[in-house]
Parts: sequence; C-alpha cells; structure tokens
Amino acid sequence: MFRFLVPLLLLWGGPVMAGGTNADAEIAEAEQVRLLEEMGRLVQRQAWSGVERYYQELIGLGVTIDAESYVQGAHAARGLGDMQACYDRLREAARTSSDRSIIDWLWAIDSNYGTVKLEAEVGSTLAVEVWPIDTEQRKAVQRAITVVAEQGGFTGMLPVGDYTVNSHVLTVRAGSPVELIADR
Repeated sequence: MFRFLVPLLLLWGGPVMAGGTNADAEIAEAEQVRLLEEMGRLVQRQAWSGVERYYQELIGLGVTIDAESYVQGAHAARGLGDMQACYDRLREAARTSSDRSIIDWLWAIDSNYGTVKLEAEVGSTLAVEVWPIDTEQRKAVQRAITVVAEQGGFTGMLPVGDYTVNSHVLTVRAGSPVELIADR
C-alpha cells in the first residue's frame, strides 16, 4: 500500500512537512520575495509607513528574516518615531550580520536614548523641556506625546532629557531605565 501512496504524495506537492506542504513553503517563499521587493522600493522613497506595513507582513509569514530586512524594518520604525522597535530590530540584525554600521547605530541609540515606562490616564500630557534638534529624536518625542495622550501610557525609548507627565518630572538618561506612574 505504501508503494502507491508515496507517488501520490509527490504528485500532490511532495511529502507533508511540519506546518504544511512543499507547496505552502514555496508560496511563503514567493510571498517573501514579493514583500522584500516592495520594501526595497519603499525604502528608496522613504515611505516608512508602507515599509512598516510590509515588514509586519514579512514577520507574519513566519519565514527566516535576513539582516538586511531587519535593518529596513529598523529604518521604518525610526522614521515613524518608534525607537524601541528600531533598536530591537537592529539587535536582531546584529545577531546574523557582522556589519559594523549596525553596531555603531545600536551604540548611537544607547548613547542618546533611555528606556521609559510611563503610566498615566488617557488624555495625560507629556511635555519635553527642550525639544531636540535632531529630526529622529523629535519624531520619537512626538510619537510618545501622542501615545501618552491617546493611550494613557508609553513604553519605549525617549531621547535623553527632562520631561513632565502632567506635573511629574521625568529625567531620561542614556542606559538608565526609568518608570513613572503619574496620577491615575
């Protein structure tokens, strides 16, 4: 009986593999190629929300991601002001790449940002004492202001500096995590 079953399995896309068939793997691989091509085009145009959308789809495929894709995802996150996601993606890229620019970028983030966890009520106000000059840092601050106002909290990275949440002072230092629970 098994002599006849093996040729039938091969006709229907090969042997069944964990998680699906060879055909499923080929479809996922083709989709990965398509997403990578689209991401590359959007990176050139610096269309970060589109890159982020394709990056999330790529992650959703469950395929192995290469260092270049993680770096493109890091650029998207940075362009959208999400420095924590940028940092996390760069760390993943650094695991599979010996590219010195990735390590340098991680070091620059470590030197200029601190990890923050804020808890407050929806509608709370996050304010920065001195707005950063750097565009990337300004986007990170603006994103945090929006998230605090809309969600009442923020977990991520902010540029080094002094902030207030409602009337509570928050000082962000490089490499030092800080947590603040404001009036709830």
